[in-house]
Amino acid sequence: MAARPRSHKISIPNLYCKLDKRTGKIYWQYKHPVSGRFHSLGTDEVEAKKVASEANTIIAEQRTRQVLSVNDRLGRMKGRRTDITVTEWIDKYIEIQDERLKHRELRPNSYRQKAKPVRLFREHCGMQYLKDISALDISE
Repeated sequence: MAARPRSHKISIPNLYCKLDKRTGKIYWQYKHPVSGRFHSLGTDEVEAKKVASEANTIIAEQRTRQVLSVNDRLGRMKGRRTDITVTEWIDKYIEIQDERLKHRELRPNSYRQKAKPVRLFREHCGMQYLKDISALDISE
């Protein structure tokens, strides 16, 4: 059995290319990791890679949220206190900063300067528990 031709290196998981021998065109497909069904993405390679990587990130976020919610439910069933996630903490932090801005305890420029680090922290560690965050996570 011959090896797969390497003319199309695909580094994105669940993305496949298929050659139509009648027309000589290459069609891109995305395989849904949960259902196993293939979804056609057309002939545009750049667009197919963008769609597949976006779909992979969405599915990964959904799986992470699902695992965390199961852990929360198990924690509640055992009767122990559940920990707060970074996203919940950041939401509370932003509410406090909005209130400080409204009461003029904080300048508008200071408020704007805090927005980018908070957004980056949410993107990097958003679904982790706050007690599991280390100094190394913050420095990255």
